[in-house]
Amino acid sequence: MKLPVGKREKTMLFAFAGILVVAAIYAAIQFGIGPQLTKYKKAKAEKENLAGKIDEAWKEIKKQQQLRDENEVVKKELREIDEKYIMRPVFGNYRYEAEKVIKGIASNVNVKIASSSEVWPPEKAPAKQQKSQFSAYTIKVSAFLSYEETISYLTALQAENPYITVWELDVTPLDKGPQSVAPRHQVSFSVTWPIWNEDMKEADVKKMFAPEEERADDGAGADGKKGNGKT
Repeated sequence: MKLPVGKREKTMLFAFAGILVVAAIYAAIQFGIGPQLTKYKKAKAEKENLAGKIDEAWKEIKKQQQLRDENEVVKKELREIDEKYIMRPVFGNYRYEAEKVIKGIASNVNVKIASSSEVWPPEKAPAKQQKSQFSAYTIKVSAFLSYEETISYLTALQAENPYITVWELDVTPLDKGPQSVAPRHQVSFSVTWPIWNEDMKEADVKKMFAPEEERADDGAGADGKKGNGKT
């Protein structure tokens, strides 16, 4: 092919070649680089969106872990309260444990209890409060005490268990004795302890306050037993 030798022909040829180059670049951008850029932008946006979701998920996991940790702390405190302050029956009888407390504190403050009698059956929550898992066990106590001895005894009693209730306090003055001896009076009062409802079994109480990992292990063990039974 013979190339043009004229200036006009050369100019037209270069112009046509330039047009072809521009067209090729445009085609490359539209059909090659353009789609790749679009895919890159889309992938970048999806990556950023995924990173945001992962970050939110980690925050939620940490929040849930914090709530679990706080829950375990509360359960530990409740477990300690239960073990220390919620009265348990001895061979199905609360009176033995109640009188041990009553007489033990009397011995500590150097006073004597004349008599004690239980209020039976344990008082249950009113019908509108039947969802409560607690009942109440009450002992009626009588003694001959001075005012100072009464205050000392009741203070020691409530210090021993902050969850008991002392009520129906009655003081009847008696004839004064020798002036060298503090006058004593007939004192009576009721002492009420919180106890679990009779339908709350000891195993249920322990499970309620057990750490989460122990409850999970118990659940897995129960499932395992069921599985073994089927096979």
